[in-house]
Amino acid sequence: MIMSQKTYTIGELARRSGISTRRIRFYADAGLLSPGRTQAGYRVFDDRDLVVLDLIRSLREAGAGLDSIRSMLKQDVTLKDLLAVRLSDVEASIRRQKALAATLRLALSTGNPTLEDLRRISQMIGHSQSQRHATATAFLDMTTDGVSYDPRWRSTMVDLIAAPSLPDDPSTEQVDAWLELNDLLANERLQMLLRAQAVDTGRTAKFLRVRDEPEIWRARDKQIMEKARAALRQGLSPASSDGQQLADEYIAFMAWNRGLSDDAAFRDAIRDMWVEGDIIDRFWQCVGVLNGRDGEPSAEYKWLASATALRLQPPS
Repeated sequence: MIMSQKTYTIGELARRSGISTRRIRFYADAGLLSPGRTQAGYRVFDDRDLVVLDLIRSLREAGAGLDSIRSMLKQDVTLKDLLAVRLSDVEASIRRQKALAATLRLALSTGNPTLEDLRRISQMIGHSQSQRHATATAFLDMTTDGVSYDPRWRSTMVDLIAAPSLPDDPSTEQVDAWLELNDLLANERLQMLLRAQAVDTGRTAKFLRVRDEPEIWRARDKQIMEKARAALRQGLSPASSDGQQLADEYIAFMAWNRGLSDDAAFRDAIRDMWVEGDIIDRFWQCVGVLNGRDGEPSAEYKWLASATALRLQPPS
C-alpha cells in the first residue's frame, strides 16, 4: 500500500464504509484491498481502500463476481468492459424472467392447464431466435431435399418461419401460432404442398417469385380486393358468374405478378395451393401472427379465395 496522509484501522474503515470488519477482512484476504501493516502487524488502510470498498459494494450489488472485480482492479479488464458484461447478464436474466412470466400467464389463461400444456408453452417461449431459425432450416431441408428451387424463396421462407422480430415476451396469440405452426411443420400434406411450390418443373419455380415493383402490384391487388369487397356487399356468391370472372382476373394478376402467362401450366402449378388450401392457409396465418401481422384473412379475401379455388377446380 502507498501510504496517504490519512490511514484507518479496520474498525475505522468499517464505520466509514458501512461494511463489516469481517467482510473487509475477507476482501483483503481475497486480494481486492491492499492494506499496509503497522509495526505491531495490524492491518492499516488508506483513502484508496475506502474508494475501492465503495466500488466493490456497487459492483456486487450489480451482480459482479469477485473474480471479475479482481481482474478490473488489476486492470486486466476495464470498468466499462466489466459493466458491459454485467449488463448483458442482467438483460439475459430479464429475458428469462419475462419468458417465465409469459409461460405462467399463458398457462393460467387456458383455464385448467395440464403439465403437457405447460411443457409445450415453456418449450415455445424458451426457444431463442437461433433455435427457431434452426427449426425453420431443418423443415425446409426436409421439404426441399432432392429438388431444385429458387434460393430466394428458401431464404424468405426461413425468415418468415423463424420470425426474427418475435419479441422476448410474445403475445398469447403468437404463442398459440407457434405451437400450431410446429404441429403443421410435421404435417406431410403441408410438406408436399410446399415442396410442390419449390420444385423445378421446367418453369424454374417462377410462379413463386413476385415482381420487384411492390407499389405496382400492391395497387393492382388493392383494386381486385375492392371489387371482391363490393361483390361481398352485394351478396354475390363466389360461384356466380361475376365471382368466377373476378377469379379469372385474380389468377391473371398472379401470373402477371410472377412474369408468367396465365396458361394451363400456370393454373396447374397453383391449383394445390388453392383447391387444397385449408392447411396452407393455416400455415400462412400462423406465420403472419408470428411476424406481428393479423393472421385472420379479411372477409373479402376469403370470398375471393373461395371463388379462385372453384375456378381452379379441375373439370369433372
